[in-house]
Amino acid sequence: CLGWLEPTLAMVLVLFACLAVSRPGGLGQAAAFLVVPSLKQYFLAPAIMFVIARRLTAPKTIVAALLLVGAGAAPFFIWDWDATLTGVLSEMTTATTPRLDSTSLVTVMTRLTGHYPGRWLSVVVQCGVGAGAYWRLHRHGLAGLLLASALAMLATFLTAWQAFVNYFALVAMLLVLASMCFAARKPVSLTPA
Repeated sequence: CLGWLEPTLAMVLVLFACLAVSRPGGLGQAAAFLVVPSLKQYFLAPAIMFVIARRLTAPKTIVAALLLVGAGAAPFFIWDWDATLTGVLSEMTTATTPRLDSTSLVTVMTRLTGHYPGRWLSVVVQCGVGAGAYWRLHRHGLAGLLLASALAMLATFLTAWQAFVNYFALVAMLLVLASMCFAARKPVSLTPA
């Protein structure tokens, strides 16, 4: 009844991939990728990986994209900064126990033992898996970023207090995009030639 936001993320990421292929290094692809964390805050590690990939070759583009994304969020912070910030962080602060109807390893552990890890485990796991995956895959350009993002998101959802089928559909879509980029005759760079 509340709807899924992940199809919107999927559309934005497909737009990002199309822009990355047609205009490597452009502002459009940077803005598309960097708007995703404003739609779903769990998309932290991929955004950091993208900024790292682009920081040396296109710092002005990254700054412009961040300003563009910030301009989109600014009205909400001006209107009610406290409610906006609470909304961004509430998933990590309001739940007192994991959701036992979700599809994650935390749910399995909780059901089997009655104990569960802290709510920040998924953030730590995402950053660790994202860093390791990106370190191994960064030289593959767009395909490497998409695959590292998929792996980071999969690890996040498996260790999260809540994860449902729509979360894993986002991982599947990232894997499809990554495989399409890996299958391309010529690797797609994240930066202009």
